[in-house]
Amino acid sequence: MKPSEEHDLKRSRLHARGVDLSPGNWSNPHATRLAKRLHKYGAELLTFVELEGGPSSSNHAERDVRPATDAEGELREPE
Repeated sequence: MKPSEEHDLKRSRLHARGVDLSPGNWSNPHATRLAKRLHKYGAELLTFVELEGGPSSSNHAERDVRPATDAEGELREPE
């Protein structure tokens, strides 16, 4: 199996598993809340899986934004 085919197969399994988990009658309120979020945001949650070779975190973007704020989180004026 080609790497791209394997990636597509794993991606489809992961999405299917998310769909399987989202509905249901969960007895634990935390599980119910998580299932609702999974149902509502499932497609966005795994965006990094859609793009092969893409970053799996937003750390780089967060580092790019951090210098633009001061200690209180207020935006600084550009120098």
